[in-house]
Amino acid sequence: MAMGPNVLNLLMGCLVILASVSDIATKTIPNWITLSGMATAVMVHTAMRGAEGCLFSLGGIAVGISLLLPVYVFGGIGAGDVKLLGAIGGIVGPRDVLGVFAIACLVGGLYGVTVLLRHQGLKKTFLVLLDRVHVRYKNAEWSAADLSPPTLRYGPVLAVGALAVWHWR
Repeated sequence: MAMGPNVLNLLMGCLVILASVSDIATKTIPNWITLSGMATAVMVHTAMRGAEGCLFSLGGIAVGISLLLPVYVFGGIGAGDVKLLGAIGGIVGPRDVLGVFAIACLVGGLYGVTVLLRHQGLKKTFLVLLDRVHVRYKNAEWSAADLSPPTLRYGPVLAVGALAVWHWR
């Protein structure tokens, strides 16, 4: 195997492991992880394929960031998660980052429902979900606003999506 793909494998592994561990431990994904991941991805792709590789990596970064930026703007996710998907996009490119995003959405949805069920139980989770789509439960003894929201870490979810796409490409 050529040196470039080995470096990309190492970069992907280090990026998602560091980001996941940091997200779980500190609830943040620091810039030194995401920005160095983006810069390294651009450098490796440029070294492998010149200007074409540089544009490939920059396109992946742009698509990755643009996919999660609206979610961040509305307060649904942290900036570190947005930059992490950008760094992953820098490694896998613009087409495959769409696959990472799709898998992360599926895994994240299952993860979110699981955390809600564990945190609030079946009845309250069901009522919270109904409240989210603006259906009101008559005679409810509580409201969704009374519940403290469980904390979701999205870094590991993005890691699952990235590793799945990386494995099957």
